[in-house]
Amino acid sequence: MLFDDKRWIMPKIPDIGPEIEPWRRLLLDAVEVIQKRGWTSGQIEDGDGGPVCALGALQVARHGRISARARHKGSLNNYSAEDHRMARTKLQNAIGGSIARWNDGSYCFLGHRGAGKAEVIRTFKRIAKS
Repeated sequence: MLFDDKRWIMPKIPDIGPEIEPWRRLLLDAVEVIQKRGWTSGQIEDGDGGPVCALGALQVARHGRISARARHKGSLNNYSAEDHRMARTKLQNAIGGSIARWNDGSYCFLGHRGAGKAEVIRTFKRIAKS
């Protein structure tokens, strides 16, 4: 007998959870970019491969780098322009305005100036999981 159902043990398949929408995954990938490269304000990127702001993190997560040419070559991680637009729109709606101003602290947000690295990461995660 080739198959003995009494001896067969079904392998456990890990629960990877439901597939998340690409714009949500883009936000989570941007968090990884900030965690690996660091966070900055007042500029999109601090040196080649250095810390990035919130907008820079989204761009690096999508294209793999920040440059004008990256925008024309398409997405490194298979994120569409619509995924990028959706992530930015959801973020703008959540913070109530400009991502750059929120990141850089040009105006007062929730009683403090500037988002800071921890706030950017926390907000990206919250929106991605909402």
